[in-house]
Amino acid sequence: MMDDFVVKINNEGKCILITICQMLSQHIDGAVECFNDNFDVFDCPSTVLAFFHQDPQAFFIAIENESQKVIGVCGAPRCSQQTNFLGLYGIRPEYRSHGIGSILFEQCLNHIQDHNVGLYAVPNMIQKYITKRGFRIREHVSMVNFSGVPKRISQSNRTNIQIIQLCTENIEKFQEKIIKYDEKIQDTSREKLIKFILQDQSYRTCMALDSNDFSIQGFGCLRQHSITKRFYLGPLYSDDADSAQLLIESLIETNFSSIQANGMIWNAIDANQISLDLAKKFDLQEIERCERIFTKHPIRANYQFIYSVFSPDFSL
Repeated sequence: MMDDFVVKINNEGKCILITICQMLSQHIDGAVECFNDNFDVFDCPSTVLAFFHQDPQAFFIAIENESQKVIGVCGAPRCSQQTNFLGLYGIRPEYRSHGIGSILFEQCLNHIQDHNVGLYAVPNMIQKYITKRGFRIREHVSMVNFSGVPKRISQSNRTNIQIIQLCTENIEKFQEKIIKYDEKIQDTSREKLIKFILQDQSYRTCMALDSNDFSIQGFGCLRQHSITKRFYLGPLYSDDADSAQLLIESLIETNFSSIQANGMIWNAIDANQISLDLAKKFDLQEIERCERIFTKHPIRANYQFIYSVFSPDFSL
């Protein structure tokens, strides 16, 4: 665990003391609020909590001493295949251009040490990450952010797919199926992470089963941002577009009026063109593309199953 330290900045003629320290769970909402000028392309608090639970020492924050307000954050949790993913990187607008972000970024790199590191690079920062930060391995795969109000569409013709909502009564029955399915996609086990989100009641989780042989055809989650009230789709993994569509229809139907009022975020991956087509079919609009880049090597994944990523900061 790192030792806290204090830095001084001059903000509009006032000397301000800032403490740099590791994040605790009670800081998560304040950390997410650092993106109050651009919430939609970053994770909601429940997702940050899941990755904090996975690797709690990998998150660093800046706290303004007088107000005790979180003014900056950066995280780099270990995700899969011995690779850390760096994200949730931001400073409250009024505290930018004082070097606080660079300090937090360096704390994450110090925590990671010599392990492989990946990130989703926004277009205006990708050259800086490549030339100055050593993220020289380009996978030429991008996350595609979609936003909007999804419309109801005609149901899929697949009659052999059964959609089951996960709840406290059936989680134990289906949990291992979902963990194994996730492992097939990620090429590594994320048992701890998946168990956490299945137990978290802020996630609505559904799975698709083939009614002929009871094999899992996919699963998906929907959760609501506790600050903006926008809904986030993901992870959404499926064997095919029909099963993915049925999962999405089921996930949004229960909260349809609230989703209509607040909108939804869907982070697809351009290595699966069908995922982009499906997002457009639901009438969502593309807002940004963020390329995946790495310091040592890309991480393996079966992209054809990925219809919406789990986290726009840390994970497929």
